[in-house]
Amino acid sequence: MPHQVSHKETDNQMDALTGKDLSPGIAPLEAKVVYHKVYAGRKPNIGSASIVVSKDIHKAALCLCLSTNPPEIGREVINVLNAKAEREGHPGTFKARLNGMEWIGVDPGGLTRKTTSLEKMGWMATPTTCKGAIAMMKLIKLLSAELLNANMPIDFYLCELTVAEGNIDKLKVILDILSRRITIDTTPEQEGDGAAASAASSALGVDSD
Repeated sequence: MPHQVSHKETDNQMDALTGKDLSPGIAPLEAKVVYHKVYAGRKPNIGSASIVVSKDIHKAALCLCLSTNPPEIGREVINVLNAKAEREGHPGTFKARLNGMEWIGVDPGGLTRKTTSLEKMGWMATPTTCKGAIAMMKLIKLLSAELLNANMPIDFYLCELTVAEGNIDKLKVILDILSRRITIDTTPEQEGDGAAASAASSALGVDSD
């Protein structure tokens, strides 16, 4: 007997937006848009804000990244959110109010170019920076609510990105570096670091004895 087919789920899959359907710079091409709200007010639309949540194939959360398109509006978007929060009696800085968020910055080392999960000049968070996956999910809800309720003339996108198994370790290293939580593993390798050191000394003509 053939497997049952969910017509509703099939229609949902067919109607789902991906990064390929959006203007360049809004979301990774392979990301799936799970929620979006296009600004339709009287003010000129100045761009968009996107939250991309990266997960593994088992749906475990790896990180989130908040970015704007164009990137140049990012600072003012954050300023607006901070000012509104302060008027309402909440902490007036992003990191104090949204525990776990870290600014990626200008990324001089080009780490964000090595993954589609992150954007330079954006903000990121991980289960580690949030001290738990549940806290990170709460953070996503709080951040989405702030963006949607700020009355800014921007579009909003919440996206989900599945990271291939072979790319997860590389992503985790990048996340640790960008969140300033990197620790260097110095346990001895099986082939022996001493032999490598001797070979390096020999190449320089240095007596290592």
